[in-house]
Amino acid sequence: MGGRGKRVATIGLMFIGAVAGAGFASGQEIWQFFGRHGPAGRWGLLLVVLSFWVVGVRALEHGQASQGRLDRFLAGFYPPRWVPVLEGAWLAFLAGQMALVAVGAGWTLGDLTGWPRVWGAGLTMLLTVATVLGGAGRVLRVNNLLTPLLMALMLAVAGLHRPHGVPAPGAAGGWWHSAGLYAAYNGLMGLVVLIALGPQLRARPERLAAAGLGALGLGALALAVWAVVATLPQPGQLPMVEAARRIGPGWGRAYALGLWVALFTTGVGEGFALVSRFGRRAAWSLLLAVGLAGWGFRELLVTLYPIMSVLAVLFLLPLIRHPRQIPSL
Repeated sequence: MGGRGKRVATIGLMFIGAVAGAGFASGQEIWQFFGRHGPAGRWGLLLVVLSFWVVGVRALEHGQASQGRLDRFLAGFYPPRWVPVLEGAWLAFLAGQMALVAVGAGWTLGDLTGWPRVWGAGLTMLLTVATVLGGAGRVLRVNNLLTPLLMALMLAVAGLHRPHGVPAPGAAGGWWHSAGLYAAYNGLMGLVVLIALGPQLRARPERLAAAGLGALGLGALALAVWAVVATLPQPGQLPMVEAARRIGPGWGRAYALGLWVALFTTGVGEGFALVSRFGRRAAWSLLLAVGLAGWGFRELLVTLYPIMSVLAVLFLLPLIRHPRQIPSL
């Protein structure tokens, strides 16, 4: 693979790693937003893939124009006095996302090892900080190593899963609303990471390809997870882990470890965006998420999504404007 192809693949995998995290790989997100709609949920997934591609391309373009700075990106659309307020809102979003990472890691490593949940959360956040402090090079290398392994594991479990019947008809209508909420929340996750990585891709064809790779990869994974969770009798906290255990004990343990990888790559992506904006010292603030390790994963997910999806719209609106160079603030 040449230098251009390697850059495209690296950014595309970073997009996947940033989004396919806390609730995605567990199956809980896909169940809550698409699985409960039955077969109609697949239309929602198609809408999400298209949304991710558009958001990805525009985020990379704006990231190039704003030199990877979130504040400059916002200043191109909102009055200057709004920028600090919106950055504060993004920090609140980041806190919620890192809480999901910590809670999910606590559940996952606790299930694998028998550790108290706070131990699993603490170890995960320490590794996240160590990776982020290594700079963009370390972040991209770690993601390039772990994300393909996670993708292979998710597709393998989906392929080996034996459905318990066909997907139920599900809730009538409403799939478009679920798709909108899901695309907004996860679009913001990808947005902040891709803005930070925007300067890495200078040519428009590279940005189109990287965003397309990320969107298609996420769509394929989401459809595979949907095919599993939509046919489970009663999805619990971690539906994909439950499905893997039905295949065999070894698969259950392997998928639980894969779920931890998904949580970790999401934490690394969001942590990288934080450090890109506020400097290396900000990485240590990620450890605060350990204090939420005792929360229920599903309950936290259901609580945060509606709030954060509304907030996400304020960050996605600037994508409609053509990117331009923003002077230093």
